[in-house]
Amino acid sequence: MAGHRKGRSPSRIRRRFRWVPAVLAVLLAGSLAAAAGLLLPRKAEGVREAEALLDRVPVAAFRRERVLAAGVRGPLASLNPLYASSEAELDLCGLVFEPLVTLDPEGGLLPGLARKWEVSPGGTSLSFFLEEGHTFPDGRPVEAADVVFTYQTLMDASYDGPHKGRFGALAAVEEVVADEAGEEANGSGAVGAGVVRFTFAVPEPEPDFSLFSFGILDRAFYRYDPGQAYRIRERLLEPVGSGDFRLDALSENGAELVLRNGRIHPVERVRLVLSDDAHLVRDLMSGDIDMARIPLDDRTEARIPAMPGFRFTPYEGNPDIYLFANRDAPESSPLSDPALRNGILAVAAGRSATVGRTWVGVAPLEILYPREMEEDQAFRIGALARDMKDRLVAAGIPCILADEGFPLLANLAWYGGVYDLLLLPAALDNRLPPDAVVETSRSGPLPADTDGVLVALRRQAFVTSRRLSGLLVNPMGHPLSRIAGSWTDRLSFLRFLSPDGSVLPLSDLRDRPEASRAAPTPDPEASPTPDGEAVPDGPDDWEPRGDDP
Repeated sequence: MAGHRKGRSPSRIRRRFRWVPAVLAVLLAGSLAAAAGLLLPRKAEGVREAEALLDRVPVAAFRRERVLAAGVRGPLASLNPLYASSEAELDLCGLVFEPLVTLDPEGGLLPGLARKWEVSPGGTSLSFFLEEGHTFPDGRPVEAADVVFTYQTLMDASYDGPHKGRFGALAAVEEVVADEAGEEANGSGAVGAGVVRFTFAVPEPEPDFSLFSFGILDRAFYRYDPGQAYRIRERLLEPVGSGDFRLDALSENGAELVLRNGRIHPVERVRLVLSDDAHLVRDLMSGDIDMARIPLDDRTEARIPAMPGFRFTPYEGNPDIYLFANRDAPESSPLSDPALRNGILAVAAGRSATVGRTWVGVAPLEILYPREMEEDQAFRIGALARDMKDRLVAAGIPCILADEGFPLLANLAWYGGVYDLLLLPAALDNRLPPDAVVETSRSGPLPADTDGVLVALRRQAFVTSRRLSGLLVNPMGHPLSRIAGSWTDRLSFLRFLSPDGSVLPLSDLRDRPEASRAAPTPDPEASPTPDGEAVPDGPDDWEPRGDDP
């Protein structure tokens, strides 16, 4: 009888409360319906908004399907990472060649050909441990000897590229035997793909990793006789690297690259379309290109609301203007004293208010700056020159302004000549004074041996079509081998969207024979869309004009 009250049996109790589940079900259904009434319209609104934005993407862009078209500034004349300098050349080299390391958007180091690196105690050397599986198009693996060849070329006295004289910090580069590198061999007895050691002329506890961001050359393809590194120029239009893409077509209008056989990647083809600042926005609006770096000025910002089919990422990254002081100034000039020259640069760049003394009866310093530029840049560089003059005068240093054409400025920078202070646009970056020590940081005291300083970054926006999802833009770049706003090293995270918002699957070319590693598998957490992919063959609606090499 225990457990029963007033003679009620368990079965009767169950019958009396059998209506409860039904009532609860009704109440729960009502609650869910009410919640749906609140949530579903909000979700539908978001879906409709996304679909509306895709509706604003030019139809011509969707027709390309899995081909990525990027508007770039030319020329395309030096398709070699040791000689490339234009935006188009650097982007192409970033797709065809692989560096030892690269930078993430926060400025941290990411592996490239190197899987790890170590600075020796005291900073006398830096060792890179290469990863296995990287190959050149002929199937030959990338080896430590290729890295040594590339950097010995950059350090060779006969090298005549834009980076000549910039490797004075390096005393030697050599391949290191695995045992000497302190690396344990794996079961097969191999240790990665080799170890490369860079020895510094002066200990560098915190090395400048931009020096190690150049694409590595195939030593068998680019070989030259000792002392004739300039012979590499004979193959400037034949880029051969270990990257995911190879050059397929080159014309006066741009270049087309195709994914190498044996790779898995969301992009099958990349089209680099040569354009200029005046036409980039027009080409985006027409759907001729999917993305571009555009100068960000008041006029462009006013046009942004009329471009809802695109995303805008503003940034300041690419070098715009340098200031140089003549290290060969006559003894009568204050610039002949290294300490005073450093102080004058610091005052002109806005890093200091005084150089410690004033001059009376000394000829005023002349600030040379360029003319014959686009209106917006001419206004900015003219204003910058006037600000520098005001700062120097306030510090007790008389000075005057003078403008000159590009050819004279380039020759003064490269060959030397009679000048005091020189404002040099980044458009002439390949004409920076040889062996000049250039400070590219934007704050802090200038090193004692500084010849030039970066005084302005270019304000830009990276514009991408909304048919692209998950593309990560790196605003950092590398100052020597990759421009800020780079995207070539993060392309594996991109996804193509269809007009209905669905994602195209990854392109899998592993069934095409080529002895090469697969492209990196994209991180699903880094992309807001599911995994996607491209078709084996690109569209046939693009025909390069001009003579292909």
